[in-house]
Amino acid sequence: MAFEYEIKETKVHPDIKVTPIVGDIIGNSETNLTFIYNPSTFTTAEAEFEFRTSEFDFTPQMIRIVGSALPQRVPAQQNFYPIEAIEEEED
Repeated sequence: MAFEYEIKETKVHPDIKVTPIVGDIIGNSETNLTFIYNPSTFTTAEAEFEFRTSEFDFTPQMIRIVGSALPQRVPAQQNFYPIEAIEEEED
């Protein structure tokens, strides 16, 4: 027996995505979902998703994703140094 599922974004953030948003869960098996966080700003990102299935008497589940990281597009003129390098310069 298979159950259909659907994921609905209830609190959208452009840096957080989930795939696939619809599909089937076949009985006694697993279905993989992929959550992607691609930071584009120096802020904390938060998104919420509602997970539903067609299973009888299923209660929708809320999923909250929070991410905080450096964005991939760091300006070339900005230099990052390891802590050890800074400590050596101070000596």
